[in-house]
Amino acid sequence: MILIKVTNEEKRFIDKCLKYHINLLNITKKKNYLLVKVNDADLDNIVRLNYYSKIEIVKYYGIKGFVHHLKSYAFDYLLLLIFFICLYLISNVIVEVRISHESKELRDRVKAILIDKGIKPLSYRKSLRELSEISESILEENKDFLDFISINRVGMSYEVAFEERIINPPVAEEGFCHVVAKKDGIIKRIVASSGVTMVETAQFVHKGDILISGDIMLNEEVKDHTCAKGEVIGETWYRVNLTIPLKYEEKKYTEKSRYNFILNGNYLYRKNYEHYDEFIISKIDLFGQQFKIIKQQEFVSTDHIRSVDEVHQLATDAILQHLREKSGENIQILEQNVLKETKNDSTIDLEVFVAVLESIGETQEFEVGEESDTEPSH
Repeated sequence: MILIKVTNEEKRFIDKCLKYHINLLNITKKKNYLLVKVNDADLDNIVRLNYYSKIEIVKYYGIKGFVHHLKSYAFDYLLLLIFFICLYLISNVIVEVRISHESKELRDRVKAILIDKGIKPLSYRKSLRELSEISESILEENKDFLDFISINRVGMSYEVAFEERIINPPVAEEGFCHVVAKKDGIIKRIVASSGVTMVETAQFVHKGDILISGDIMLNEEVKDHTCAKGEVIGETWYRVNLTIPLKYEEKKYTEKSRYNFILNGNYLYRKNYEHYDEFIISKIDLFGQQFKIIKQQEFVSTDHIRSVDEVHQLATDAILQHLREKSGENIQILEQNVLKETKNDSTIDLEVFVAVLESIGETQEFEVGEESDTEPSH
């Protein structure tokens, strides 16, 4: 079946075909021509009988149409096929092996081991399972100097990271020390692994007070010395000032997305979303050329005003993060109270009192003969 375009003498064309029993399967009247579906076998007869009309083939249907389409666009499909074959081959070939370590000697040593295992430039990429097995075998065979090694594929490269095995000889304890308070607080828990505990739970201590003494006492006399060790947890207090923005932008992804291609920063298709995020599907670096396949996902942004509860929750999170950066990850907030709250056009300024649990002991060395206050603090 084919679709033909008939120009000139349209009515006569129809009459002539009907007279000679030629099936006209579908007729569409346009302004200056007809579009008619006919059987392939009738085409020669139609052209011969309707010599006064201009007849053009518009479209083939069925297998013949498919074959005709392939012939018409054979070169385009060939280029597309070559492109995908090259893309597949390129994305599966490793062109570089990057080894991260500060020691050149160790990098060269590991490089030789990797080459022996097939981890080298211009080689076919290995699967995650194969890379994991190679890492394990390298580690097993080189326990004398390797403590850890990982091999990851990033684009057309392998990223190799390793850690040297360092065997430290036993370090003999030298010197004597106390555990002293590094800030004021109330003792909540104290556990001494060496030395003599000088304070009790619920006792208030000042900065510099000895919490665990390195002096070993017997009948109020110093009989020996050690380096005091232990954990001292106390309640301490802070005043924290911070500014919280009232407005924030909420991002929501829509159902609209598209794939795009980037060659050296140039997009194949123009950007047709006003607001969107890009997600890299695949990245290839070859001979200084960078090719990326990306997914562009549209989103809409909505402005919101934070409630009082949201402001206080955000303040709690910010205070905890601030105190952890200052005093360590193990800090725990016991109580917090807003002392002052000032609302501006777009922000809220807060002054917050915070009670926390944290480690308040630190080591302080001393020499035998120094006077040290080993009496409990009250």
